[in-house]
Amino acid sequence: MIKFGFEINYWISKFGVDFHRALDEIAIAGWEGVELSTNFLNYYLDNIKELKVLLNLHNLKMTSFFSFLNLVDKDYFKTEMRIIEKKINLIKELGSDVLVIDGDKKNPKGNTENDYKFAIENIQIICDAADLNNLKPTWHQHWGTMFDSKETFEYLMER
Repeated sequence: MIKFGFEINYWISKFGVDFHRALDEIAIAGWEGVELSTNFLNYYLDNIKELKVLLNLHNLKMTSFFSFLNLVDKDYFKTEMRIIEKKINLIKELGSDVLVIDGDKKNPKGNTENDYKFAIENIQIICDAADLNNLKPTWHQHWGTMFDSKETFEYLMER
């Protein structure tokens, strides 16, 4: 069991920090694992073995894989599910059992009841896929998403 994890976000690459160096510093700091973020590591969805070698080189484990999802756009969600299947394969290949998900952005004009219904249906599809692969789907809350208030989060959890 991994005792600690350190989240690697897309901002690392945005600010020019080398991924290899980031892994070096995480390992030197004594962390045992990392949470990988889709925004930074889409490349590794098709290069799992390369990522596995990199993590092993730094004696790190993957603790989880964070996924911000587009849950409301019906056409895009079909594409999203193909990406989620790759994420599930990456998680399994790297020995983790946690898929971290987060909801869609709020519509500036407000989300409709249909938006919430469709999002929840898609979240259930993702959870079912995780369950079929013996992964634990977990929720990571972010401000500015559809389910960022107490009321909307409770609405989600009730369903």
